[in-house]
Amino acid sequence: MMISQDCQSNATNDGFLTFLQRIWHLVKRTRKRYKQWQQMKHNLCLLLSMEDRMLNDIGLSRADAVRLNNAESFRKFMFQSKSNTMED
Repeated sequence: MMISQDCQSNATNDGFLTFLQRIWHLVKRTRKRYKQWQQMKHNLCLLLSMEDRMLNDIGLSRADAVRLNNAESFRKFMFQSKSNTMED
């Protein structure tokens, strides 16, 4: 009788640890995506601060820079599919 209770207790603990590991993985992944989003927004701000001549050198117009800046929202970036994400 005692053995079956111990096995049941271990199974419950393993399930809870797996749950905690999944939560921790989700937190780490969300944090990584948020950092990527911050970097992207910083880069877009730098792009907007460039002179038209510099934008032209890299093949963009001022309108392209503004459109890029307005295109990505936080929600869209954070919840896009994995196949579209930036990988390190």
